[in-house]
Amino acid sequence: MFETPSAKLHLFKIAESIPSSTSMFGAMEALARTQRQGLAVVNPGGVLVGDISVTDLHDLPEANFSSLNMEVVHWLRAFSSTALTPPTTSNEVSLGTLIETFATKKTHRLWVVDDEGHPTHVVSLTDVLAAFSSGDHVDQRMASGDTAISHLWRIASPPLGSANEI
Repeated sequence: MFETPSAKLHLFKIAESIPSSTSMFGAMEALARTQRQGLAVVNPGGVLVGDISVTDLHDLPEANFSSLNMEVVHWLRAFSSTALTPPTTSNEVSLGTLIETFATKKTHRLWVVDDEGHPTHVVSLTDVLAAFSSGDHVDQRMASGDTAISHLWRIASPPLGSANEI
């Protein structure tokens, strides 16, 4: 039986978003208020057009403080190379495909979008790693790097020739 990561492992979290017209000051306040590492940036129709993360703020010193008055979408266009092309997935993806998507897109966060492009959920690589841990914290072996990636793929992928997915 096909089960999605959200149904079986509860990996997906409800997406929180801000309008693309929000100032960078407003975006920073929203990141602090929600205690999220990243927020979806949506156009007036609610369609995902970008994302803002704590990591984007690393570019702030070269951006200058007056740029914080800019709308978040314009700030991202000026100071972030990838934030206006956020990686996405669907809520029907298998765990193995989800991990493969993280690897091929070289990202740590994927936005789950509906058929119209509205962000509904978010999943991070940390969420996936936590699924392999024995408690609320990532297993020490995984955190130290002692667990081979090939072991994770064996867990996350169905055996060759199998029609079942995790």
